[in-house]
Parts: sequence; structure tokens; C-alpha cells
Amino acid sequence: MRVHVLQGDRLGTLGELYDFLAEFYERDPADWALTEFQHGGTVGFIGASEAFWLAVPGVAVNVLIDRERLPQGTLQTITQRIAAVVAPEAGAGAR
Repeated sequence: MRVHVLQGDRLGTLGELYDFLAEFYERDPADWALTEFQHGGTVGFIGASEAFWLAVPGVAVNVLIDRERLPQGTLQTITQRIAAVVAPEAGAGAR
């Protein structure tokens, strides 16, 4: 399993993330079997061995698994356990 956190100006929307990953992985969008799925309060795309979504505009998460080594349904379970951690505001709690 691999989890990639991506950051960049080209990742402002889910559509831009989709286009970026299709180009990066050299996928033909017509043959890329993905469906929308709910990740927390946002929508992402999931396939047989990969899932991706925007954590916030400009920051994305891409999860890849080996389907031959992990049972069906594992990818969905993994994605639901990945959550963003927000750092406390600078100076918050400091006295």
C-alpha cells in the first residue's frame, strides 16, 4: 500500500486532481474505471486499486493498493481511516 499526499496549484478542484493523476499515471480517462465515493465531507474517486480526493483545495490524497495482496473492500476501509490533522493556530494555548 502507498499513500501519497500531493500539494500544488494544479489541484484546486477534484476535476483538476483527476486530470493531473490521469496524466501522471498515463491513464486513458475513457478506460479508467472509477466511481465517486464519499470521504468525510468531500467526494473523491475510487477504483479497484486506487482512490483519491482533495483534503482541501491544493492538497490531495492518493491511495494505491496491491489488489492481489489485499482482500476486496480493503481500499474503501483504508480511505475512511485517513483523516486530515489540523495543526493548532500559532500561539493558541501559549501563555
